[in-house]
Amino acid sequence: MTNGTGQLSFDDVPVIGSALEVTSARLTPAFPECRIEGCHGAAGVPGTARGLCTKCYQRERRNGDPTVVKRIFNDIEARFWSHVDRRGDDECWIWTASVDTGGYGQFGADRKVKTAHAWAYERFIGLMPEGLPQLDHDCHSRVRDTCPGGESDPHRRCVNFLQDVARPHLRPVTGRQNSQLSRATKYQDDYMLSLRARWVAGERAVMLAREAGTPVGYLYRRFQQLAL
Repeated sequence: MTNGTGQLSFDDVPVIGSALEVTSARLTPAFPECRIEGCHGAAGVPGTARGLCTKCYQRERRNGDPTVVKRIFNDIEARFWSHVDRRGDDECWIWTASVDTGGYGQFGADRKVKTAHAWAYERFIGLMPEGLPQLDHDCHSRVRDTCPGGESDPHRRCVNFLQDVARPHLRPVTGRQNSQLSRATKYQDDYMLSLRARWVAGERAVMLAREAGTPVGYLYRRFQQLAL
């Protein structure tokens, strides 16, 4: 429009909104706020329709309740035990938190990440004996139905550090011993005795070794040890 002088006038132009209003409209989030009171995160986790932000959704997955926070500060032992399924003294205490690529529990302490069973041993028992720098999970035995071996083996997550029991679950060993006591060579004596009895009865050691999944040379050595 123009006024009487021929100059352009904006007096009659309708105002759509102030610059602040326009900016606010542009900053309005694409998703509504999380439905949890006091949480101002943007709801709308892809693939869900629960009205939760990512943080609250993850809490609900871990704890069954999006308002529960289980992180423990300033008490390292309490934080450790919060991740342990502790049972009887002679049973495996399964680590319930994160594990490494090999299936062993991980625990962060003093700005370092250690295997959970090693941290537990050093914390509650003491330093590793001289000359025995590694820990073997003696509770691991391939012949047990509950011990499938590999990364999913629950015995790798065992943190039972007790030493005053009939058969400790963690045993200090050398690196070479730990290697020899791997899944391929760890068998209970009663199982090896059953294989030896079948060998004495006439079955071929090669076939028995194939059945057990171990080198035949190792089988002969174990047979000799059991015969002493």
